Amino acid sequence: MNFCIIGLGNHARTKIFPNILSDCKNIYSVTRNNKNTIKNINNFKKISSAFNYLGQNCIYIISTPPNNHYYPLKYLLEKNVKNIYVEKPILVNLNQISKVINFKKNNQIIIENYPYKKSILFQKMIRYFFLKKNKINKITIKFIIPSLPINTFRKKKGISNSSLFDIGCYPIDLLCTLGVINKKNFIKNILYSESQKKYFFSFNIQHMHFSISVGLGKYYLNYIKFNEDKNKIKFNKIFYARKVNKTISHYNHINKIKKKILIKDKNSLMNYFINHKKYSNKDNLKELDNSYMTIKFLNLLSKKNIL
Repeated sequence: MNFCIIGLGNHARTKIFPNILSDCKNIYSVTRNNKNTIKNINNFKKISSAFNYLGQNCIYIISTPPNNHYYPLKYLLEKNVKNIYVEKPILVNLNQISKVINFKKNNQIIIENYPYKKSILFQKMIRYFFLKKNKINKITIKFIIPSLPINTFRKKKGISNSSLFDIGCYPIDLLCTLGVINKKNFIKNILYSESQKKYFFSFNIQHMHFSISVGLGKYYLNYIKFNEDKNKIKFNKIFYARKVNKTISHYNHINKIKKKILIKDKNSLMNYFINHKKYSNKDNLKELDNSYMTIKFLNLLSKKNIL
């Protein structure tokens, strides 16, 4: 099995490459602007050169900045490549993602990279939500980081390079995965504000109120919390994909912890890039619909006419 990483930024070098290496040693790359600093893998200057050598059965991983995802994704689809992974957010333009969904053939799988969905904590959170869905009246999601990685596209100007898109895609995609946000039930009335690269937005759907905070802040926060009438439960480090201790905290009506469960979670990047074997075309189209709704939501926020 061959893998080809398109774009060798910090994320590709430190997270994608080491975890592919655990599965396979036949790894190639495509990078034009930077020298390949990873030893023992062959690099191509152009995606066309890589495809001419590796063909359509290679597993391609697009790890360029989001603004640059469309061309390689379109090229690989046109060449009938079977399995394509794309870093989140998959695209930042609604017209482009519509074209990709319509152009994709039934035998092609496109996976937007959210490795945290393979974690133990995520699976426990999903089961809890669907068990308690009718009793949950509020969902709070916070994903705040102290600083952005250095020497990446995130330092460039433009809303698509901002933490609103880079970090904000996580909670919105999660709500799409839970079935809360969908094409039939899209939110229009959103309260929105931003302060020092931190974004806040809230809205209501049926009996549930949603409060979301993403971006940069003094302290690291990464959790989803469900409120019922008298109880609360928080799944801490929900979006974290590497091996780490996580917690599930149960609170009483006066917001005191009554039980805390330790989860020794796995590195969900391990074996992540062979997950295409488990996807049907129907499942893949559902996930791409979620990607579409996520970008639609973020584009709505970025226009700032919802204040």
